[in-house]
Amino acid sequence: MARSSGKQVGDASGEALLLGEELQAPEVDVEEEPSDKAGSDRALLIVFGIMVAVGLCNNILRVLQFGPMHNYALFTNLLTTFVYLPTSWGYVYFNWSKLTDDEKAIPWYKWAIMGGLDSMAGILQSIAVAFVSNGTLVTLLLQSAIPVSMIFTRLFTKKRYKWFNYVGAVAVLIGIAIVLAPKLAQPDSDSTSSGPGGLIVWALVLVASCVPMTLSSVYKELNLGDADCDAWHMNGQVALYQFIASFILLYPSGLIEGIPADDLWQNIWGGFRCLATLNTAANDDCSSAPYLVTAYCVANLGYNVLIIVILKMGGSNLLWLCLTTMVPMASFFFALPFVPIANRSTITPYTGIGLVVILGGLVIYRFYDTAAAFVRRITGSAPAPEEAPTKAIGDYVAMDISIDDGSVNGAGSAPSPVTSSTPVRGVGAMHVPRRKRK
Repeated sequence: MARSSGKQVGDASGEALLLGEELQAPEVDVEEEPSDKAGSDRALLIVFGIMVAVGLCNNILRVLQFGPMHNYALFTNLLTTFVYLPTSWGYVYFNWSKLTDDEKAIPWYKWAIMGGLDSMAGILQSIAVAFVSNGTLVTLLLQSAIPVSMIFTRLFTKKRYKWFNYVGAVAVLIGIAIVLAPKLAQPDSDSTSSGPGGLIVWALVLVASCVPMTLSSVYKELNLGDADCDAWHMNGQVALYQFIASFILLYPSGLIEGIPADDLWQNIWGGFRCLATLNTAANDDCSSAPYLVTAYCVANLGYNVLIIVILKMGGSNLLWLCLTTMVPMASFFFALPFVPIANRSTITPYTGIGLVVILGGLVIYRFYDTAAAFVRRITGSAPAPEEAPTKAIGDYVAMDISIDDGSVNGAGSAPSPVTSSTPVRGVGAMHVPRRKRK
């Protein structure tokens, strides 16, 4: 059972992580046999490959589902939030007796605030992705979550970052600026945005969605206290209030999307019809809607389960490696000739250079300290630290994540690359706080 102690975790896109801090595995008292180590390494490699594949599908389908559903972003947001209710609460129903008194005592308003913030992030992302539609641009713009997270984490938790964290975050912003430069110079030259206001407006809305997403993660970090909280229970509680808040915010959300108040419920009904392959608007083509939306929901659920599994088996550094690997893979996927024209992108020199700069920023932000320590160790410029196991063999039972306190870099919460699906869960949203082993 995936469990967490509401203590600050350093984020999945990760968390036992809140938005990406290094996690320490519990120590083991016995040495691994070579055959056991080889077997566990093979298992870790397989899980790594599955995580990259499922995560890539999640991020690709997040964009592709809005091909047929481009007129129904609000309905899609409601639906992709709703799917977490039967799955998470079904688990909670059969495991209620295993939940701790601490998590049962968490006030409802704390869940409501988390769900409300995640709802705002999910709504803004759904609308923006539907209008931007350029898959490569969506992937790269969402990396702005890193500097946004640094700002709010510093403001509300007073955590200090190291110089390489700032360098990495600035590099991400520079990379995004390089990608957007030709769009700013010739705003009418890109036809990928079908919404009112043009591509630049919706690109900024997508970046703005990182603000409530980050605030939600910081709030989780600050307000879960020392509660020993089950990850599935938390997902269910947050999804419930996220779904309710999405309904409450329908009218202001419709104004953002350009839907008149009188047409709002007709638009929601049109989303239901489109999911059944029935066209409503003149420019609808809903033939693929049920397949793409269902595939996205399945991929998103699997993605969040795999986040927990890979954190348990390999820690947050491995999770970050998975997520960083997805950035160029997702970016180049949308340039392939079989991708629908509405979502297809051209890898221009600006896109290529911007992608390299963003990837460099991600690597510096997350791995500089680890790489520098490794170099110092092999060159003999620093004493080798006491060996610590990377994972606890035999402690990978079910979904019980127990993680010792401790962090790397002192960087505090950090968002993950390729963060943010709709709904806002996974790295950057799912809080699996740590508890100390007794």
